[in-house]
Amino acid sequence: YVGNAINAAGTTSQLAAVLDLVGGRAGWTANQIDSAVDSLIALGIQSDSANNLLIQFARNQLDVADATRLAAVAQDAAGIAQLNSSETLDRMMTAILTSNTQMLRTIGINVNATRAQEEYAASIGKTRAQLTETERIQAMMNAVMAEGEIIAGTYDTLQQHVIKRMGSLRRVFYEISVSIGEAFLPSLSNV
Repeated sequence: YVGNAINAAGTTSQLAAVLDLVGGRAGWTANQIDSAVDSLIALGIQSDSANNLLIQFARNQLDVADATRLAAVAQDAAGIAQLNSSETLDRMMTAILTSNTQMLRTIGINVNATRAQEEYAASIGKTRAQLTETERIQAMMNAVMAEGEIIAGTYDTLQQHVIKRMGSLRRVFYEISVSIGEAFLPSLSNV
């Protein structure tokens, strides 16, 4: 168990360091980064997934304020996909970055990438062909969040069931293992 805890803490620590670097390059302050991570964790997203999501937001010049909105959609989609919220969020972000609508369908989100990009392009006075990569990603994210309105409330409804609440314990135990592992990291830095 201690080895797993050290690995979890190390992974989370490395992702936090990368987020600080990439987020700083994106113009985010340390307070913005910490607040965004804390908001995601408060929504029930594992710390490693929270850091990873925000790294993708910073890399792709996305608005950090949309991260919690996307996480809320992932929570609702998780109930449909029968996955935990963090895993669903990871899959959702990968699908958004790659315009993989098939992956989105597996988590209950049905969007058409071409339509999403055309609608977004029209809203900013461009054609689909003129969109930058960041704009294509933003178009997909907007479509996913709009589709999320259809399934809104799924997470809250499922939280009334003991099995769903028990499933959330996985995240709690992960965060406990990170805390335990963090105690060992300083002594390992000398190795």
